[in-house]
Amino acid sequence: MGPAGELPEWPSPRFAPFELGKELLGMANDESKYVYLSDGGHFDNMGLYELVRRRCYRIVICDAEQDGEHMFAGIASAIRKCRIDFGVEIALDLEALRPNKKTGRCKAHHVSGKIRYPETPATELGEILYIKSSLTGTIKREKDELPCEPIDISNYRFEHSTFPHDTTANQWFTESQFESYRRLGQHMVEEVALSGGWEKF
Repeated sequence: MGPAGELPEWPSPRFAPFELGKELLGMANDESKYVYLSDGGHFDNMGLYELVRRRCYRIVICDAEQDGEHMFAGIASAIRKCRIDFGVEIALDLEALRPNKKTGRCKAHHVSGKIRYPETPATELGEILYIKSSLTGTIKREKDELPCEPIDISNYRFEHSTFPHDTTANQWFTESQFESYRRLGQHMVEEVALSGGWEKF
């Protein structure tokens, strides 16, 4: 909406590059007739930055971005931005989320870490739970073991080597692909519960 609630004469700009140019040059504001709306993935794909800006002390991050090489670029970039802009330190040990080179399996689907806000005492740390799209197989622990992924997920991985890190350029998932990602997400959250991750968090 423009000044005094004035509606634009057309729902979208007649010459979009002009309006996009204004946006890029910082000439658009809340009174502009048109603004460019984005999901924010080009800045922070997981929403961590905004949660830290609001000083949240319990943060859950679910990372399913394309990361076949396990470089953790998305979470690393978000942590870097939080330190630069807010002076906030976030400590996460991601070693358990790196796959074994021979098997392609990770030791876990999630890790937990600490958040240190500069205005609070060192004893008052926030908590962060980071869940990464990954495959683990059966996880053996001291007293018991956590079950491996369902067989249909393992089968889908055998047939599609990029799973669960398909390119984001692929916006046309098949039914089996969609179900494999959905069920893997469910399995990972169930594993957080079985391993006591929610209680620790």
